[in-house]
Amino acid sequence: MKNALCFCCLFLCCGSLLSQDDVFLLKERTFSPVSVAGDSTDPKIARMKAAYTWLSVGLEGGIGINMFSQDIENVPFGNADQFKQVFGSGAGIGGYLQFVADFGLSYKYGLQVKVGHQNLYVGNSGDIDEIKLRNGADGKEITSKQNMDWEISGLSYLTMGLGFRVNTTPELSIILGGFINVLRQGKPEYIQTNTIISPENAFFDVRGVATKTATEKEQMYSVSNDMMGVEIGASYRFNLDTSAVLIPKISYQYSGSGLFGSYSKIESSMSIIQIGVALRYNM
Repeated sequence: MKNALCFCCLFLCCGSLLSQDDVFLLKERTFSPVSVAGDSTDPKIARMKAAYTWLSVGLEGGIGINMFSQDIENVPFGNADQFKQVFGSGAGIGGYLQFVADFGLSYKYGLQVKVGHQNLYVGNSGDIDEIKLRNGADGKEITSKQNMDWEISGLSYLTMGLGFRVNTTPELSIILGGFINVLRQGKPEYIQTNTIISPENAFFDVRGVATKTATEKEQMYSVSNDMMGVEIGASYRFNLDTSAVLIPKISYQYSGSGLFGSYSKIESSMSIIQIGVALRYNM
């Protein structure tokens, strides 16, 4: 009986000691710091939440570096490689101004709507050999080398865009979306200037006047009325005060339909690098 009583007391004492150890370990686990990925205590996320606004509106403007290209199969005159180099691509600088409304879906994601005006300009120049000319005096053909300079001006569009914004930091955002440009009233103008480099005794007859340089202008009815494409860009925000923000931006736009769309069987494309800045106000 005495042995049984001693065994029970020893069991209770061990159980008591085990309970105390469990409590001690539980306290240690309770008060030990725990780090969870994506926790709201992350300072970057806290700053992104602090910068969140449900609506931001303002104006954005800047320049556009325009790059045009087209596939030319049939060369009408001159050296084929040189002709394709001169007329197969073009570049120029334009400008844009648009109204931007940014809707905050969350502290990390948003939706941007843009409506505005955009001017495009493209052109190119270069020398082309082996261009045949006919002598007006005796009708004989001669081979000439000419410099050809062409440009398309008057490309004025109403531009509209929709983009999905992702904040990678409180200041830096990535925008993915699409755009459509609708040609405004009036047709663009095509201007081409040819200058004879050689031979020395070759001239153009322009309204009875012998000249080394001749320029032709015409309206382009083959330009498509609309141009659609995709856009990817990045922006960085600077807080001016509690409501105003300054946002420099760079974006790349690409349109596979180019300038001519279905009006031409030649495949063409247009790329635009936009560099601008927006002034927006948080609502």
